[in-house]
Amino acid sequence: IPDAASSWPFTPPSVAASELQAQIEAQLPTYEKAKELCDAFIGTFCWWVRPVTHEQLYDELLPMVYNRFGQDANPMTLNGHLSADGMHNRKADLHDLALLYIIFACGAHAGFTLPFHNEDIKRYRQLARAALALKSVFDTATLSAVQTIALMAQLDVLLGRDNALESSWRLMCLALSLAMSVRLVLLRELKCRLIDMFSTDRTS
Repeated sequence: IPDAASSWPFTPPSVAASELQAQIEAQLPTYEKAKELCDAFIGTFCWWVRPVTHEQLYDELLPMVYNRFGQDANPMTLNGHLSADGMHNRKADLHDLALLYIIFACGAHAGFTLPFHNEDIKRYRQLARAALALKSVFDTATLSAVQTIALMAQLDVLLGRDNALESSWRLMCLALSLAMSVRLVLLRELKCRLIDMFSTDRTS
């Protein structure tokens, strides 16, 4: 995991991807601990900036990741609501997992029950980078990847890491560039759907 994290934004060479992915997934905290970290993220970290909304985190991301990866998966969202079939239509992937891990890192930093600099921040940040490394952001740009990189940049500034401003600026530039790619993909998908819709209407 440390080697994969240090190799990001590139995919580590000669790595057993499935084995490493299993190791990353196994580091998920309990659902209760995850809720505590998410509460700290929303309640404290997001006073400054909120690239992830309350609804996305609690109603989509957290239950979606734990339904697929979590050891104590729960089909209910944290607000106590079930999706139509008890599950979510879209399956969580490595970028979703990376986003949740960086949210955990931000929550560990913002929570009042942990020291300002604690090992949980470092561990969850490393896991987020490792998850990003296993699914290239250059080959497949996703909204979750953009949000993960943006949060990583903001967290590094708050932690006062070495050369934090310079490295955070690079990360934010990468996030903005990927965001444009995601937007173009969404526009292409919308265009295709509209074409299919009008083609169907004309033939019916």
